[in-house]
Amino acid sequence: MANGANQHKLRLPALNKHGLGLPAPRFPSEGRKMTQAKTISVPEAGKEYFNMCRNAAYAAAARGEIPTIRIGKLLRVPVRALEQMLENPKKTEVA
Repeated sequence: MANGANQHKLRLPALNKHGLGLPAPRFPSEGRKMTQAKTISVPEAGKEYFNMCRNAAYAAAARGEIPTIRIGKLLRVPVRALEQMLENPKKTEVA
């Protein structure tokens, strides 16, 4: 009878990295970040590099303070250009 009890085990959903019972990714690359993304979103760049909120990041991008490229309707920040900009800052005038 012990063998028959194993046939009716309760199946639980697979746990993701956050411990939630969500479905597994459909594609192998889903759910894991690239080791080094070549571009990131404007809000992501603002948050990671300058601790800015979404609106402040877009405003800085509009002023040219965050380098951007447009791909169709997407506005992306090239990581290499942003890091070069931070390594070699321009002198700004103080009012």
